[in-house]
Amino acid sequence: MTPECKDTWLFINSFAPWLSAVGTVVISGVALWLSVRDRKVQLRATLSSGVIPQDDPQVLNFFVYTLSCVNVGPRQVSVTNYHWRYRKYPFTGKLNFWTFPYLDRRVSHMCSKLPKQLSDGEQVLIFHPSDFFAELKQREEFLFADNALVAFYRIMTFNLYVDTSIGKPVKVKVSWKWRRNLWREYKKFITNAGKGRS
Repeated sequence: MTPECKDTWLFINSFAPWLSAVGTVVISGVALWLSVRDRKVQLRATLSSGVIPQDDPQVLNFFVYTLSCVNVGPRQVSVTNYHWRYRKYPFTGKLNFWTFPYLDRRVSHMCSKLPKQLSDGEQVLIFHPSDFFAELKQREEFLFADNALVAFYRIMTFNLYVDTSIGKPVKVKVSWKWRRNLWREYKKFITNAGKGRS
């Protein structure tokens, strides 16, 4: 072996301890990440709109708001309830509301019974009738306030959370499109309520 080749191999071999150290750190990091990932609750929750059958199972004719919560991780978790939260206008604190639309006879037979334990891939479905917000006994305390500015603020800024057995609520994804549609429903409701009074 020529002296030049020997020097080249000595130079290359000088990196071996460094590569070994970096490899050990990377492998340890991946192992830690995998162990933490398996312990973390991974729920995917969304609020959307849809149509379901009401009297005839062959006819889709009943408009609903749907809360869907799917377990997308290996850890089992129990969904115990869900709640709505909004800031009081104007920015004076937060209010939480728990609602129970699955007690409504029109949708109760299709709603998941809570609490429900979810394994990987299982889901909870809660249906809210389209008139749910308008028909609440104290609707002005919730999203459909009498004051349009307050209602707009609440509809555009409220959050929805799924309560779990681990004690940490999971935030539900609510799209801007869904919020805009609910705002349109509110305007229709207020218009019809005004006509009813006159």
